[in-house]
Parts: sequence; structure tokens; C-alpha cells
Amino acid sequence: MLVLITYDVNTETNAGKARLRKVAKQFVNYGTRVQNSVFECILDNTQCVTLKAILS
Repeated sequence: MLVLITYDVNTETNAGKARLRKVAKQFVNYGTRVQNSVFECILDNTQCVTLKAILS
């Protein structure tokens, strides 16, 4: 399935900036960056569940 993923992370603190980098690094493994916080990913059900678990 084609999934369009968008996200918004508060980057006012150092912890937020670190979280933003970690999230972006995970999405690069699963899809293509369209804009700064937007990725297009082609995922099967297993990959979708795995990605949700990683981000939780």
C-alpha cells in the first residue's frame, strides 16, 4: 500500500530536535522524502506494524 506520512515534532528543545532526527532517519529506511516532514512509503502490513512499533 502507498502511505503518505506527515509529522510535526516540537523542536524548541534539544530533546525535540533529537526526536526529529530519529523519526526522519526511520522514515528514510521505509520511503522517499517528498518535503522536510513528508514521506511517501510503499509498505506491506508487516512493515506498517513494524514502523508503528519503532515510532512508539
